[in-house]
Amino acid sequence: MLAAGLQDVWGHPVRPANFTLPAGAHGGVKLGHDGEHIFKTIMTGVGGTPMPPFQTQLKPEEVWDVVHYVQSLRVEAHVAELTAAGLRQQDQQSARSSIWASISTAAREGKIDKALVQGGAQRELTASNIMSQGHARGR
Repeated sequence: MLAAGLQDVWGHPVRPANFTLPAGAHGGVKLGHDGEHIFKTIMTGVGGTPMPPFQTQLKPEEVWDVVHYVQSLRVEAHVAELTAAGLRQQDQQSARSSIWASISTAAREGKIDKALVQGGAQRELTASNIMSQGHARGR
């Protein structure tokens, strides 16, 4: 699906990434769902595309809310895929927690670029954080 009227600087139509797909899947994100990558992309933008940098428009904690929401799209899609493949309902929360743990490793290990996270606004990525902060608010 093309975003109506969005073009890169060369006039080619832009196809937004489908954040529910696994990293590397056609139409999905190329570099993964880790918080560091998503945070940097939002803060610095994507050259040659309509995606501007948001360094001056959003506070770091607002960007983390967006990061968590974007990650939640993949987490919930992955749980749905596992459920379709036979994951039992009583095991869904455990699977969800494991998926969150796998995509939040960079943040927990302190690999986030501190220059981008001004004022110590880095927040730990946890299932309870995303469910209470972004996903549960309907964002």
